[in-house]
Parts: sequence; structure tokens; C-alpha cells
Amino acid sequence: MKFDPMRRTLSAANASVGEDEAERAMARRKLEQTIGAAYLVAILAALVIGGVASFALQSVIASQDRVEEIYGAELLEVEGLRAGAMEKSSQGQAYLLTGDPEMLEESYAARRAFEARLGALLARTEDPAERARLERVATAQKAHQEALARAFALHRAGGTHEDVGRVVAAEVIPKLGALEVALGDYELFVDSRLEVARDSARSAASRASRLVVIVASGAVLLAACLGVLLTRTMHRLYRAAEEQLALFAREERARAEAEEARRNLAETVERLSRVNEDLDAFAGRIAHDLRNLLTPIALVPPRLRRAEDKEATERIAASLERSVTRANAVLEGLLAFSRSSRPDGTSQMASVREVVAQVAEELAPAAAEVHAEVTVHVEDTRVACAPELLHVVVLNLLGNALKYIAGREERRVAIHAAEADGGFVELAVEDTGPGIPEGAKERIFEPFYRVPGVRAPGTGIGLATVRRIVTAHEGRIECVSALGRGTTFRVWMPCATEPTSVVAREDDERAAAAGRDLGA
Repeated sequence: MKFDPMRRTLSAANASVGEDEAERAMARRKLEQTIGAAYLVAILAALVIGGVASFALQSVIASQDRVEEIYGAELLEVEGLRAGAMEKSSQGQAYLLTGDPEMLEESYAARRAFEARLGALLARTEDPAERARLERVATAQKAHQEALARAFALHRAGGTHEDVGRVVAAEVIPKLGALEVALGDYELFVDSRLEVARDSARSAASRASRLVVIVASGAVLLAACLGVLLTRTMHRLYRAAEEQLALFAREERARAEAEEARRNLAETVERLSRVNEDLDAFAGRIAHDLRNLLTPIALVPPRLRRAEDKEATERIAASLERSVTRANAVLEGLLAFSRSSRPDGTSQMASVREVVAQVAEELAPAAAEVHAEVTVHVEDTRVACAPELLHVVVLNLLGNALKYIAGREERRVAIHAAEADGGFVELAVEDTGPGIPEGAKERIFEPFYRVPGVRAPGTGIGLATVRRIVTAHEGRIECVSALGRGTTFRVWMPCATEPTSVVAREDDERAAAAGRDLGA
């Protein structure tokens, strides 16, 4: 905005070259007026900036006072809680010594006041740490009240002073001490938070004060320098201003074009890098899954050598044929998945019950080896996914569950599948394994990542495969785990649009039988 009047003035000055002295004097006066206007704007800007900084400082100081008021009130509440607890206990003990009913009523009144104050604090707090401390106070208060009630009951039942004293010494006083400890912990928490708020407010006030001084000084200095600079330079530049403006415009265009080219190049390099990483990870996943499928095939020759009759040979041959067929099916599914970014317009669907039954049958020896109890509860549902890819998902999740519960005292795995909201099917695999550390829950889906300290076999590619398959089909996966209490993987896949066939319903007995075999 300031540059346009200058440009018009300089253009007028250029046009006046060669004209009479009167026209040149008029152009010079316009130039001086522009300089004066710019200088005035700079001064006004300095005043505005100083006023804003001063207002910010006042706001910071007011906030500091507000912090003191809020946390001072909280400290008063803590003192009120402590006084209420002491009054309740002292009145109760006085009743036990004197038998005066008024003392008992005052103890009850003190307890009600204490609980009301504590309830108000719990109702208004939103900080999880503060709520945890208040809940510990409530627990200690309840324990102390129960101990006091037992002493009251013994006193009413005609117990001797010695018996009542023993109950007071053994239960009431220790519980009162625990309540005082909980109150002290809460008081320390409030006090520490107050100190943090004070330090923050003081720091903000100090920064604001420095900012006011720096901004005000800088604004005044800027105004002075700008006036001097404008006065000394405008006369030298006004003849060449048009040429400089044109040069500036060309440089800006060239800079913008270079920046656009650099940005496009960086985006291209980033896309290529992601593509290369995906290709590397995908190749590793294919090798991983093929090795899992070829392992049982490698066991066939020794079994054939040990076969004693034709029936055993036929069983081994059938097992080999199933493994080869499944390996080929997985390869076809992975090839289809690798082309998922270029859909061919066809739709595939898979029966969740049928796939779970196949995986259950395939992993039955692994479950028997670790003595795992496996339960299957799968509704008759279908998902919009190739059966081979769904097989990879279930095989990895159930295989991991069986692998990590080995050696655990409790070895149970549960598989659930049912329709969920939003047109999805929810598949859950729950185990009683060692659990996953909090910091590793997201990284377990990265290719080749292994949780530190875990000795279980595997290359760390299975869960990466699962997530890629699920996300490629517009689904999602989540992991819920706690150390020492097991892990649950939940997968949501879109429901298939075609209604469930009669053949899928006939898989009921097969899935149930597979579940019983796994739990055997």
C-alpha cells in the first residue's frame, strides 16, 4: 500500500524530465509529501505496537493474579478437608470415651461435610492426575469411616473400654494416618501445580515486560531510521525506480518458478522413495508368506520315508496337495493385491466363517503343540476381500497369538467375528499372551520391526502385511494390549454387497469343529 503512491510519484518525476522548472518543483513536493506520510505511518505504527504490548503485559499480570486466586481457593479447600477429617475423627473418639450422643452426631455431621466437600472437588476436576489423588482420599476416608463404624458398633454392643481402645489403636488411628497421607499428597499436588503456574505467570510477565521495552524501543528506532533512510535515498532512487521495479518483478517471477520447480522435484523424489520402500517391504512380505507355506511342503519327504502303508502315503500326498494349492492361492492373492491401485472393476468376497475354519484347521497342530485352548465364535458374514487375502490376515493374527502364548501359565485364544455398525464386519483375535509395550503398539505394524527383548520366531513382516491388506480394502485395524494381560487385535473390513450364500451357512459345523480341535 505504501509502495503504490511512491511508484506514482516516481513515474510522475520521470515524466517531468526535460520539462520546465515549475513541473519539476511540483514533482519534488509530491515526493517530499510521500516521505512525510511514510514517516508519520511509521510513528503511528510504533505507538500502536507499544500499546498492544502494554495491553499484553497487563493481561499477563491479570492472569497471574487469577492463578493466585484459583489455586489459593484450592489450598483452602485442602485445608478444609484436613480440618473436616480431624474433626470427624476427634468427635468419634470423644464419643467412644464419653458415650455422649451429641459427640456422635457431631462426628456424623463432620463426616457429611467432609464427603460433600470432597464430592464437589471430584465433580469439578477434569485433570486425571488430580482426580486420581482425590479418589485416593475418598478411598482412605471410606476405610477410616468403616474402622470408626466398627468401633462404634463395638461400643454400642457393650464392649469394654479396653476392647474399644484396641480397635481404635489397631484400625481407626492407622486409617486416619492413611487419610492424612492421602490429603498431604493431594495438598502437595495442588501446591506444586500452584508453583508451576506461578513460575509460568512470572516468566510470561517477564517476557512481556522485556517485549514491551524491546518493541517500543525498536518501533521508535525504526521510525527514526526509516525517516532518515527515506530522506537520503528517495532522491537517488526515484529516477531508477521503474527499472528497479521491473527487475524486482522479473526476479520474483524467476524465484517463484524456481521454488515451484524445487517443490515439484521434492514431491517427485518423495513419491519415488515411498514407492521404493513399498516395493522392498512388499517383496519381503511375499518371501515371508511363501516360506510359511513351503515349510510344511519341506516336511513331506521325511514323512513319506516313514510311511508304512498306502493309506498313510495318501494322507501325506493330500496334505502336500493342499499346501501347494494354498501356496498358489496366496501367490494369486498377493499378485492381485499388488495391483490393488489399478482395480479391474471386478468384485471379490470371502466368507469369514469359511476362512477362519480353514486357518483353524491349518494351525491345529501349532495349537496342540502349545496346549492352547482356542474358542471360535464367528457369525455367517462375508467381507469385500479376496479369500486368499483374508486367509493371510487371519493366519497372521491367529499364528501370532499361538506363538506368543507359548510357555504362559494361561494359554487361551478367542476368535470373534460379527457384523458391526457402518457396513463393516468386525474380526477380533484375543489372547492371554505377555502383551505389547505401550511405545511399540504403532511400530509393530512397520515391516521388519521386532519388539525389543522378544525372542519369538519370525521376521516381523506379518502384521505389516495384515495392515496393508486391511487398509487397501478401506478397513482399519487396532491393537489393544496390556503388559502381562494379553493382546486383542480388532479388524474392521467392509461387508460384501452380495447376500451370504447357502454354501457359507453350511460351514457352521466345520468352524465349530475346528474350534473344538484347536482347544483340545
